[in-house]
Amino acid sequence: MDLSKYRHLYVTETQEILENLARTLVDLEGAPSDRERVNTAFRLFHSIKGMSGTMGFSPVFDLAHQLEELMDRVRKGLIDVPGRTMDLLLSGVDRLGQWVADVEVGREPMADLASRQIHGRIALLLEGSRPPPAVEAPSEPLRRGDGDLMLEVELAQPSTQAGVRGYLLRKRLEALGTVVDSAPSAEQLRGGRLTGPLRLALRTTHPADVVRAFVEVLAEWRIVTVEAGDVAASSMEELFFTGELDASLAADATPRADPAAIVRPGRSSRTLRVRADWLDELQDSVDTLRALAVRLESQVPATSADTLTELRRVLVEVGREVRAIRRVPLAVITDPLLRVVRDMARQAGKRAVLRVEGADQPLDRTVIEGVDAALSHLVRNAVEHGLEAPDVRRAAGKAGTGLVAIRCRRLRDEVVLDLADDGAGIDPQRLVQRAVDQGLLPEAEARQLARADLVRLLALPGLTTREEVGALAGRGIGMDAIQSAVVALGGTLQVRTRPGEGTLFRLRLPAVRGLVQLVEVVAGGQTMLVAEAQVREVIAAPVIQGEGAERYVEHRGHRWAVARLADHLGLTPAGPDG
Repeated sequence: MDLSKYRHLYVTETQEILENLARTLVDLEGAPSDRERVNTAFRLFHSIKGMSGTMGFSPVFDLAHQLEELMDRVRKGLIDVPGRTMDLLLSGVDRLGQWVADVEVGREPMADLASRQIHGRIALLLEGSRPPPAVEAPSEPLRRGDGDLMLEVELAQPSTQAGVRGYLLRKRLEALGTVVDSAPSAEQLRGGRLTGPLRLALRTTHPADVVRAFVEVLAEWRIVTVEAGDVAASSMEELFFTGELDASLAADATPRADPAAIVRPGRSSRTLRVRADWLDELQDSVDTLRALAVRLESQVPATSADTLTELRRVLVEVGREVRAIRRVPLAVITDPLLRVVRDMARQAGKRAVLRVEGADQPLDRTVIEGVDAALSHLVRNAVEHGLEAPDVRRAAGKAGTGLVAIRCRRLRDEVVLDLADDGAGIDPQRLVQRAVDQGLLPEAEARQLARADLVRLLALPGLTTREEVGALAGRGIGMDAIQSAVVALGGTLQVRTRPGEGTLFRLRLPAVRGLVQLVEVVAGGQTMLVAEAQVREVIAAPVIQGEGAERYVEHRGHRWAVARLADHLGLTPAGPDG
């Protein structure tokens, strides 16, 4: 059977699954007890395995099968997700993606040293996860929330009533808070089941030391571990200290419904991938047709005016639909950033999460493409420069895990993108000193910029506050490129910072770039262009009645006042009608 005709379908579907997998795994690392995400990841690996086996791509099939088996061990509670397991899962996803890219360009997937290393690491992890016969492995990971304490305790002396004693300990701990979950469960403990350590997730306002002391008072139990939970900033709203920045948005505070975001009842949710350049060509063709329709209006007889008006209406609607098709959700560029934040934080010895509000907001493809690199660089800077190490954060009274947040809003014909972090903020005085030390500005000018236009100071080419160049950032080639990209889109970049609390960047961008429709107008012998959005209707020249300021025309049963554009512009009319 010739399967070559299905290669494009295989690539399209597998790429979508891999995108979903990467997002699911990063989310799972932040909530390792989320059974739904665990099961989703397992099913997605299974789907890739099945499709790859059908196509005969053995290396892809073999690795997907191993990754599926690894997720199955996670499902059974035999392997914990965080740490090296997640590193291995994500490395596997990356390798699968590289193979799919090979298929896309006509190459066959081939096993190599990198894939064999991943196979070996998975095999070792699977071998080490076999449950010992004397100890029952918990059926699933403990449910826990951000900030919950994880306790592992064991009886100081063996007991035939271990399960009952464990149940009593669980009840006693409720004096300190809420026992969210335990392994074994409360029901299993009541039934006498406890053959090893007892693990509990405790939601409490008491610090770990108090909980440890509470258990140690009960001489029959011995603490194995107490793991303090962690939580990032309490809410995104606290992070977005937009202040006076929002004052400039007040007039546009009511978001306009986006036609592309409206779900029409009764329509299927099926999707179809289309090449972007085809959409560009279609948009150009529609624009050409609309321009021709405008020219025809002055040439067709009055009897055909209604038909031409209807043609223009249809073309306007088609143009709207094409622009809607060109729109893609912000998630296209924010989903990969979840992985970027995770990997960068681990490499830098930090803890960080990325939260996104408005990921489903549809934006024109040209805007997405134009802002992609800028947003990515801002996120990288936030992790590398903004967020502190966990011990530094805790010493400052913050949670050990830093928060980077993105918020997207559509306000009329403008897109507002906010990116904030709860890190150390920007020290304007240090920035001034670095600019002076690097010979970029005189001190007086640098201080003036720090007060009036911090963005311009940050965007000085080559300026960096890092003493040493890092592997991830700190080369002084970022903010100027970000500002240039935003300006090229017709937007603006603003920044607000609070030393010790964090930094907020705001990008204000036009909702649509390069798609302004124009109407050609002649007045006083000169040709001008008017934005189509400002034109209500174009009609064939009727008979003008009246004189001077009383001139008018009859149209559709109504009397309309007439004014000459040439008079308003101070031009010499080319004829009696301007």
